[in-house]
Amino acid sequence: MKTNTQKGSVIMAVIAIVVLLIIGGIYYFSQTNNIKLLTKDVRVAAEYKILNDESLWRAKNIISNLPMQWDVTEKDIVLKGIEQNKFMCGDKEAQFVKYSSFNNGSVGGWNNISVVDCLDYYFVYEFGDAGPKMYGPFSKDQATPDTVSNLKTYRNEKYGFEFKYQNSWNLLKEMQASSGDYMPLWKNGSYSLPRSFVAIYPTQNRQDFSARIDVYNTPLSIVKRDNPFLKNMISASTIINGVSWTKMGGGTDYLIESNGQTYHVSGRIDLVDQILSAFKFIN
Repeated sequence: MKTNTQKGSVIMAVIAIVVLLIIGGIYYFSQTNNIKLLTKDVRVAAEYKILNDESLWRAKNIISNLPMQWDVTEKDIVLKGIEQNKFMCGDKEAQFVKYSSFNNGSVGGWNNISVVDCLDYYFVYEFGDAGPKMYGPFSKDQATPDTVSNLKTYRNEKYGFEFKYQNSWNLLKEMQASSGDYMPLWKNGSYSLPRSFVAIYPTQNRQDFSARIDVYNTPLSIVKRDNPFLKNMISASTIINGVSWTKMGGGTDYLIESNGQTYHVSGRIDLVDQILSAFKFIN
């Protein structure tokens, strides 16, 4: 027969095991979710001043024709990534400088910003869940690039938002969505009324828009559940210019909720990048 002392020892051992399991579970949860906030190196931004305004450097996105290769017509060079964090500016190796990183441990929730320094000029290099992107070139002698004079502001008082966009974009206009186009307006317990969205035409010779901004008068959770184009997608949070967006799937569908309404930005990746980099609410 066990004494009271023995019983007490067993109970204490069981409690210790339970505590260890709880601590281990918390540690495992924190590691698997691995939630990290956006971190930035202010010393890098002090040297490469374009980093202080994301809307400006995103306005100079360079289209990549091949993986990890960009034709920089302004400098008459080909910028190539030859291995991880190593680039060639023409025939010269560039300096690679890390600037910021964000990772929430889920698909669609990680992003890194760095600088590719080519001595007299530099590029901003973004690598995240959407793949590698390059922006530039930028002069070290300028606090801001020439693109600042080529940016306009779109402001929508009706839906309460604005963003900066390139002067070269041809047309931004509000259009009426069809009944089967994403989601109509919600009223009196059903989707019945027509609604409008902002259509973006970057060039004059396009017959259809290349990006759009939809505003639904329902919370984000309802949009994810009822929108036929989004409801089967995996969602994850991502930070863009200090704002937390919900990224849907592996494409370019971004959602954010404000005052019970959900804002949905989608379309061509360079246009979406520019919109998100300078998007803000005005009401």
